[in-house]
Amino acid sequence: MNDKNNDLFVAIAHSEDPETQFAMEEIIEKLKSKLNELVPKACIVFAGLDMEHQLILDSINAEWQNIKLIGCTSEGEISSDLLFAEGSIAVLMFDSDTIDFSVGLGRNNILDMEGACRNAVSEALQQTDKAPCLCIATPDFLFLSRDKIIKLLKNELGIGVPIFGGAATDKFQMKTTYQFFGSEVLTNSLPILLFSGPLTYSYGVKSGNHPIGRNGRVTSSTNGILHEIDNKPAIDFYRSVMGSNALPGIGSPLAILGNDNCVLYHRGAMGIKDEGTGDITIHSDIAEGSEIQITVTERDNLIEGSIESTKYAIDNFPKDKEIKLALFFSCAGRKYLLGSRTREEIIHAKTMFHSDVQICGAYGYGGIAPLENDLENVSLSDGSFITLLLG
Repeated sequence: MNDKNNDLFVAIAHSEDPETQFAMEEIIEKLKSKLNELVPKACIVFAGLDMEHQLILDSINAEWQNIKLIGCTSEGEISSDLLFAEGSIAVLMFDSDTIDFSVGLGRNNILDMEGACRNAVSEALQQTDKAPCLCIATPDFLFLSRDKIIKLLKNELGIGVPIFGGAATDKFQMKTTYQFFGSEVLTNSLPILLFSGPLTYSYGVKSGNHPIGRNGRVTSSTNGILHEIDNKPAIDFYRSVMGSNALPGIGSPLAILGNDNCVLYHRGAMGIKDEGTGDITIHSDIAEGSEIQITVTERDNLIEGSIESTKYAIDNFPKDKEIKLALFFSCAGRKYLLGSRTREEIIHAKTMFHSDVQICGAYGYGGIAPLENDLENVSLSDGSFITLLLG
């Protein structure tokens, strides 16, 4: 964890007015009141798919010219104001005298992932002469290797710069998600916000999923398709644990295991791709040779996972520093499984903070975070609740 001195100001506004124009009028009024003539330097926007995204960006840029802005469409938005809302707009603004905020964009990352990552990082680094310390990304992860682009981005950022964030969504249509950068609404893109200078942070990554049955080893896997586990059709492994008629799905993600059977991260199972071959579609790649275990989800356990994530981050935040912001990146699959209880995981997390701590975040197609206690090993983690605390 980073524990250098810092000076950080955040302001958050959130509206669930279904009319984008009225929502933005409300948000700008709230932000101006909270900013109290302070000019923000950077901004993150989370918005429902059906909102008028260009109008959102135009409204912000008209009020604060040249603000460094990133964001994306989300399945649900989180804030101190409303806790949780769907189809809404949440805007988070930053200012600091000691921390630099810079942004970069990788365009058309589906065509050139390496070039997109290189361009995003290069653009952001050109805007600061301070050492980068943390990156937030809001990418499009449809139709590409999610793990590969995260690794490419981490390689460009270098040692000591962890990546956090969430992937853009489209109401599970799996057709087109939208990313925000400056005044542009984009697709197939990778926006990043880079923090450089003395920033204090800590994080937690928990799911609440519970493992069942025996371990297996992935023996054949390509491009998001799990072919074989223990040299047998992948579906055989599922059914040996869950029953002869079991169907892999959002409620039975795979845990990828490390030493001593510790869970490194999760991969969502999307269903059977081919009943004849037993292939299973998964949310992202799993490397051959990986040790795995099936997990199951229950609502109470999911909420307990969000509490554990937040507690872990709080326990690891430097005791002599002040938490200013809690950023939550939760998986859209959790929202789907929690249903009407989704709001509970935010309520429980909020009660763990002093009233002055601001809260913001979103539900995306998987969250991005380092493995706990391993800043250099960044991964997409399906089904998890990620807590990022900034001081």
